[in-house]
Amino acid sequence: MAKHPDNVVAAHIMAQQYMDEYPVEYNSIFKKLTEKAKSTDDGVKIANKISILTKLLPGASAPDIAGFTIDGKAFDKRSISAKVILVEFWTSTSQLSEINHSKMLNGLILSDSDKGGFKTVSVATDANKQTWERAVKLSQLTWPQVADFKGDSSPNVANWQIKTVPAYFLVDGQWRILKANIDLADVDQFVHDYLKKKG
Repeated sequence: MAKHPDNVVAAHIMAQQYMDEYPVEYNSIFKKLTEKAKSTDDGVKIANKISILTKLLPGASAPDIAGFTIDGKAFDKRSISAKVILVEFWTSTSQLSEINHSKMLNGLILSDSDKGGFKTVSVATDANKQTWERAVKLSQLTWPQVADFKGDSSPNVANWQIKTVPAYFLVDGQWRILKANIDLADVDQFVHDYLKKKG
């Protein structure tokens, strides 16, 4: 690409790559292309993909969350105030989501001092309101629950790049990304280290 930045084939090849794990590096390569290459169909596809991926990098403002809470009110992320917030994406048909909810209910954050600076919000990708409400009730989920009932067509799925559920993200109190796609088992240690560093 450095030698032939105006070659539209370079954009075509790049568009075929899996860019999710290295968005910064791919963005750097993409910037080397000329406007001619960037304006091709493949160039536009790459630009759109990278734009979404870089929104989930540490320090970036987290995407908005569309939907309603269990009591039917429109969700406002400003209603959740904490130094660290876990954003969970799940669906009522996922057995792993159910298993992980049990872990979360039994105490995801171990240190008492850390618990005060931590909160959770769950975003369901369900399409059926009744199914979602029943799952929340049966699992006795006590933290804020959100859903827009658009299933995989939800803007939440697109904006947060949800490929599978459950998926977990950590954001800070200003809703900036701390860690995208973190393993649930790693949340306690990450939160502890982050709060300790922040003092």
